[in-house]
Amino acid sequence: MHGCPKISYDSKLASDSQKWAEHLASTNCMQHSKADGYGENLAFQMATAGVSLNGREVTRNWYDEIKQHDFNGQNQPGSGHFTQVIWKSTNKAGFGSAFSKDGKKVYLVGRYKPSGNITGYYADNVPKPKKEPPPSKQK
Repeated sequence: MHGCPKISYDSKLASDSQKWAEHLASTNCMQHSKADGYGENLAFQMATAGVSLNGREVTRNWYDEIKQHDFNGQNQPGSGHFTQVIWKSTNKAGFGSAFSKDGKKVYLVGRYKPSGNITGYYADNVPKPKKEPPPSKQK
């Protein structure tokens, strides 16, 4: 849709994402890891019966930040998840999820290699869509 290469699944990124999601769930706290060398998106949702947060669904939510991005070649508040999802030089991703101890929240971690959202490289890595994005599932 943006002319970016497809991202392939990476089992190491997925394993590391799972471990971090479990850490977030055990501490009941949203915070980025301090590890270096990859991009990272985080999400959480209150858990309800029959609702499960998965990589595809949360990626769609992150992509919806396109509405807050003006493609001027710069970082913009409110669109960092979106820009990491479509970052042109990123070619690997992995996801992990875990429930909080009380079962009321589900945490999801997405990790990407090479990392995106690098100052000075937005113009080359965040292209405008070549066709209209699919409609958002959020109301």
